[in-house]
Amino acid sequence: IGGSAVPMLFRDSPESCTEEPLKPPGERLRSRALFAHVRAASPGLALNEQNSHPFAFQTLTWLHNGAIWGFEAFRDELVASLPERVLRLVAGTTDSELAGAVFASHLAGWPTRRAYDLLSLRAAMLATVATIRDRSLAVSANSTCPITAENAPPSSLNFAVSDGRSLVVIRYRSSPREDPPTLYYRRVPGGVVVASEPSSTDRDALSEWILLGKNRMLSFSPATGVAVECVDPADCDAVDWSAAAAFAHASNEDRGDDDASAATTTRIQRDAGTDGDA
Repeated sequence: IGGSAVPMLFRDSPESCTEEPLKPPGERLRSRALFAHVRAASPGLALNEQNSHPFAFQTLTWLHNGAIWGFEAFRDELVASLPERVLRLVAGTTDSELAGAVFASHLAGWPTRRAYDLLSLRAAMLATVATIRDRSLAVSANSTCPITAENAPPSSLNFAVSDGRSLVVIRYRSSPREDPPTLYYRRVPGGVVVASEPSSTDRDALSEWILLGKNRMLSFSPATGVAVECVDPADCDAVDWSAAAAFAHASNEDRGDDDASAATTTRIQRDAGTDGDA
């Protein structure tokens, strides 16, 4: 707007999904990045626009799909650990927005920088996941049940962040026995689309979508293209799946098919740091 790159948030709280959303203001806008999120309010939290994703932290746009295990038990300690310059941008009461504040606190050069390199964004994302995971583990350590690798607290940390030019998305679940909510991506000319579910339904279009593996992180910038990497070697899918293969595998499992593993033959190997064709 006026030559400045800043996040613009358009939020509405319709009482039903059939209502027409409010039209955005009439400013002429141009953007390289678009985030959209439909929120189901967490139990006990108020239904208000301040708690609706995405959230803005200066030039950053942030959103989350999932839940943080034990969050209410360590919320106050987490808030106390964050700098005031971050906290004054937190308007709501969700774990998701505070996770974004944690990210901003880890990001080198925030808030004075206007754009960030992928190395800084990736490092801050990994630090954010580690901070939240460790605080959940600390809460669990105070319980009567000893914590092991098999019963780690199940936080779902599907995070996405952009500075308007670059993008970092992570699909993460802290429990080795459970998968995080799905995240799919599709390469498009000059960019990438990431969604919880593919927006395409016909077979040919579906073949363009890839299921991001568990505990893997996707990054994108115009200069580097798309790269995918493992973020937890002890519990990380070695490959990403084509959406068609993922759906076929899930369908076979639902039917109890003994040959469900056959669907994995169409997995797509993704080497971190490459931008080959899907």
